[in-house]
Amino acid sequence: MDVVVLNGHVHTTEIYDVDGVKYLMLGGGGAEQDPILPGRTSIKVPADYPRDLYWKGQPPQEEYNYVLVDVEPGQKTKFTLNRFRPWSAEPFGTEELFT
Repeated sequence: MDVVVLNGHVHTTEIYDVDGVKYLMLGGGGAEQDPILPGRTSIKVPADYPRDLYWKGQPPQEEYNYVLVDVEPGQKTKFTLNRFRPWSAEPFGTEELFT
């Protein structure tokens, strides 16, 4: 069984896979992810902290996003993240998560 934990309100999107449990923190849906806030461009974590699978070590960018979860019986659940810049209504990127 796959377990995915959805969370929000951190003002940055982060994705982790820890011991087979997938964690998706959505921070770009209701307000921009503000990379100029103190601590947002370089978040200090312990050396054994799981690797963020979204930014992949790069500084966060200003964006809005949302995830579409597609559930069909007998099929693997699909998570599609759509990424937007604050000044545009058109997505600049779409990513399939947890593939």
